Amino acid sequence: MSSFSSATKVFGVSLLAVPTTYAFNVVAQLLKWDSAWPVCVGVVVVFAGVAGLLFWATGRKAPFPDGRKHEQIFSTPWRYLHLQAWPSLTVGLELDGIISGSAKQVMSSFSSATKVFGVSLLAVPTTYAFNVVAQLLKWDSAWPVCVGVVVVFAGVAGLLFWATGRKAPFPDGRKHEQIFFYALAISAFTSVASLTVGLELDGIISGFVNVYLKVGEPYLRCSHGALAAYWHGTAMYAMHLMMLAALTWDGNLYDVALFWCGSNMNSALVLLLGVATGKHGITPGAVFYLLVVLGSPFFLYQLRHQRIHFVATGSRERLWKRKQDIALLLCLFATSFITIFRGLAVLGTNVGWINRYVAAVEPYLQQKDPAPFPKMQMLIYLFHHLPVQLASAFALLVPGCQWMPDLSLLAAGATLQGQVTHIGASFHPRTPYVMRVPPEPASWLGFWAVNLLLGFTPQCLAYRCISEPQFFAATRPRGDRRAS
Repeated sequence: MSSFSSATKVFGVSLLAVPTTYAFNVVAQLLKWDSAWPVCVGVVVVFAGVAGLLFWATGRKAPFPDGRKHEQIFSTPWRYLHLQAWPSLTVGLELDGIISGSAKQVMSSFSSATKVFGVSLLAVPTTYAFNVVAQLLKWDSAWPVCVGVVVVFAGVAGLLFWATGRKAPFPDGRKHEQIFFYALAISAFTSVASLTVGLELDGIISGFVNVYLKVGEPYLRCSHGALAAYWHGTAMYAMHLMMLAALTWDGNLYDVALFWCGSNMNSALVLLLGVATGKHGITPGAVFYLLVVLGSPFFLYQLRHQRIHFVATGSRERLWKRKQDIALLLCLFATSFITIFRGLAVLGTNVGWINRYVAAVEPYLQQKDPAPFPKMQMLIYLFHHLPVQLASAFALLVPGCQWMPDLSLLAAGATLQGQVTHIGASFHPRTPYVMRVPPEPASWLGFWAVNLLLGFTPQCLAYRCISEPQFFAATRPRGDRRAS
């Protein structure tokens, strides 16, 4: 119940950018500002008001001793950079039609996608209120915290049900789309909550989820947990909004859903396996990840009717004439080799050069506290990604593998999530210093060469597949939808 830290206050003020941009848009339309000068003057006035609000919120000075004037002055531009992030996000969402504030809608109801965006931002005050209630009621075990989380989710679902007029923006006959709409809306809410987890773990904000991290999911209090939370709060949040926009516009979200499913599955499996073999064991909070593992493939299966089946046209070139495929094959064989030796490294091996690699380049692979997350990630690479890499090489060698475009997007999402988390955790302050990448240039060069190759090869392969899908098409048309 004490005062917020200065960083927390800045975070809270930055969130005011969302309603401020909408209010500014309303005023500009009511006053009929049709030239640049009044708009720019209005922006300057808004920035002046924000500066005054920050000046008042931080106690009329930045959190430095009076002798450190430079730090106090420097903190102000950085705060403005922080504040500009949310207006920039609203610009992107407005351009993509996910939210709207056009003249026709200023004084009327928001679109359903705009309402979902607004409800998702309520995760920030909701997590803080939840934390305060948990402290007042002295919840010191996982079960009351998890029951409270379920109640919050039920409340969010009810709020969405009320805000969207008791039904998603689809005809009554499209029950599946209505269910998907609400599921993605709640997922967007959890993504913003995940972002607060990452910010709290890094000490940028405080008092939002510390009770939940202490008794609900204590295994997240590590570098892997912080990076996974950041991924869910940024990349996954963007994918949720993209799929919501596609649903609202009656568009095709199958490709995004493939990437999303791969990312979701990889993250949830690593967390589940790590928790099961870690010092905390399975907790009630881990059940959520089991639902993700079961629900993501089901969601993707229900979208199978949106899959486009292409028809092969013309003759296909021989392998030696396809230079990009030769390069991809070499990269796939290299990543397969990396996957095998890193899998052996975490399993334990007597091969000397592998042990020397771990000691000199990636000591983080040996991290086991509070859970062996890097070991589980390497094992998933070994037993899941390695067969995918070999199957991808086969598809490049033998044209006509219709399953390859879908498989490439799944693998791209899973690998990117795993590599972003692994790379970030290898440098994160919560990782013990002896487990981080050694500071020697050779260690850094080896680390980045291995991990960037492993991360970017699936992305290049997915781009190859979706840019020329006819190469992987069957010679005779099949399926619900066709394109040539």
